[in-house]
Amino acid sequence: MLSVALEYREVFNRLSKKEKHYVCLPSEDEWNMASEVCEKLKLFYHVTEKFSSTKYPTLNIFFPLICEMKLSLLSWKVSDNEVIKSMASTMLTKFEKYRNVIHNVMSVAIVLDPRYKLNLINYFFLKLYGEGTRSEIMQIRDIITELFEDATNVSEGGGSTSSKSTWELDFETMLSEDDGFKKTELDDYLAEKLLPNEEGFDILMWWKCNGSKFPILQKIARDVLAIPISTVASKSTFSMSGNKVTKQRNRLKSKTVGTLMCS
Repeated sequence: MLSVALEYREVFNRLSKKEKHYVCLPSEDEWNMASEVCEKLKLFYHVTEKFSSTKYPTLNIFFPLICEMKLSLLSWKVSDNEVIKSMASTMLTKFEKYRNVIHNVMSVAIVLDPRYKLNLINYFFLKLYGEGTRSEIMQIRDIITELFEDATNVSEGGGSTSSKSTWELDFETMLSEDDGFKKTELDDYLAEKLLPNEEGFDILMWWKCNGSKFPILQKIARDVLAIPISTVASKSTFSMSGNKVTKQRNRLKSKTVGTLMCS
């Protein structure tokens, strides 16, 4: 709405000169304020489009968007403009409330992107947390390591009876207990060189093709990357045209209605 109003700025100015009853023309300062707010909100418009894409983008693309949003809000919070500063403070409070819920899973998703892994997390966390970066990154490493260990245990526990001989099993046990042979599939993946950040990269196809190389991580990627960032289309987010109450829905309990509206 602001962007449309700004396009007709001169029209409003002319209207005030020709129509005596039009007395609510914004001042120059108000126009400038609207222009500044509109410019800052472009980021959120862009992110909303990504979140509500009809092609159901995978979870890994949202980590940098969320980090950009927080960095922008932090910079607005120290703005000389009191309106922008107040707006940023309010938005940050709500932003943190919801970001904390999905922060870890989005971080895991970006680690599973062979173009970024832990490198992109390190890049953004340095900007966001400064001296606290190391502890934040270690937390993400612990989470994905725990996921990997759980997936490994499930894979080993649910498999068929091993056809290996006793000496082969004992030899593998010895190697696993040797400090020099404790490198895991996760370690191998993280140690590999990053892929080029090419447009159109299909992360799902990459994991499909590399499943034999990283079978446990492939299972984790299959589960994590399938998580939708939003179940609401962008049109539905800003429009009430489709929110019609049917005969069945108007009999629902208030708690049920609230759940449906928030999902």
